Amino acid sequence: PVLYLEERLVVKHGGHDDQLSNKFPAMDRFRIQALRDILSSGSLSEVESDAARRTLRQKVAIYAAGARKRGKHAEADAIESSYPS
Repeated sequence: PVLYLEERLVVKHGGHDDQLSNKFPAMDRFRIQALRDILSSGSLSEVESDAARRTLRQKVAIYAAGARKRGKHAEADAIESSYPS
């Protein structure tokens, strides 16, 4: 059985100097490229391809939102036009 506890058992911390996202800015670029590569490989089933496309759309949206937040509107527009929803 699964129970709900009011007590917090996990604490998540972010922004540490040793995080990969600090070493490699905009890591979603790598995720987007990996998803694109696997989709073009033809090795996924239809269900897997659908899931990968949904994830790709999510990653593109995250990347574009981050680019816009930093004033990089042309970059956001370019990534969105490369991977339309």
